[in-house]
Amino acid sequence: AEALRNDYYSTATSSSPLLSTGGSSSGAAATIAHGSALLSIGTDTGGSLRLPSAWTSTVGFKPTYGTFSRYGVVSYASSLDTVGFVTGSVECARIGWECLTGNGCDDGGRRNLNGNDDDDVERSWVDSNKSRDATARVYHDDRYYGLITSQQQRQQQPSTTDTTKPLANIRIGIPNAFSLHETPPLIAKTWSAAANTLQNVGGATLVPIPESIISSEWIKLSCASYYVLACAEASSNLSRYDGVRFGLDVNLNDFVNLDHAQGIEEYHPLADMTALEEKISTTRVLGFGDEVQRRVLAGTSVLSSDRFHTHYEAAAVVRAKVSQSIE
Repeated sequence: AEALRNDYYSTATSSSPLLSTGGSSSGAAATIAHGSALLSIGTDTGGSLRLPSAWTSTVGFKPTYGTFSRYGVVSYASSLDTVGFVTGSVECARIGWECLTGNGCDDGGRRNLNGNDDDDVERSWVDSNKSRDATARVYHDDRYYGLITSQQQRQQQPSTTDTTKPLANIRIGIPNAFSLHETPPLIAKTWSAAANTLQNVGGATLVPIPESIISSEWIKLSCASYYVLACAEASSNLSRYDGVRFGLDVNLNDFVNLDHAQGIEEYHPLADMTALEEKISTTRVLGFGDEVQRRVLAGTSVLSSDRFHTHYEAAAVVRAKVSQSIE
């Protein structure tokens, strides 16, 4: 759901109702652009943080999937949802990253909440969320368990001749497949300028990735694949909001005689439904906005028996091919 089609509140201003701040985490970008906060947490599935940041001249940061726990986040597409944040500058993003991951602490990520040395009041944001999200990298990265020391990490990193630059030990892959013919010249020029800055100013090593490793044909299919997978997972995740386990507590008696009410006839359950089906239908119509309903319907469609193999499995193959080629 984009900013102008938000299910509850729109981030568009009354003075400029046609101006949008972008994706579903546009509220985070609007908060930073307004100056109301230095850092705002959001989630990014397919650009929900990065696009609003680009549109509002802020810095959107989407870390590697699983870096931050998704505990407490309403699941949209579990295999894609990533917790990130928006800041006003790259420096603020660096500070935010160090605070949230604990990498800026000398004591391995533990910060004292009140400034004293009492261990009872020390908390690690990463440690406190270890057991609450099985997809978090904390379960899949030896660095979090201390099995790889800082000295070993430094030894594993490639050495460069110029270590005075901030990105001296960083290698950045530049896939040739990302240079599509459809890319507007201005964007292509900006892309190249950013890569040159990372190399010449930052000291990073640019590594061209040929077409033989990452094919442009798979990249062109990735967008369609994303929408199929995201909608399918959304349909599954949001099925729990049925008014029985989760969701609104709707009193059906309030909607029995709404057949002739102006503007709300759609909330009236169909007459041929059972009592349980009436409650579930009414709850989901009231609780989900138009855009969410569209995505749930699309996801339900691709998961149906006659489309599962042709749509969902095909999309999963595209994702697997892209992932394998990058690895």
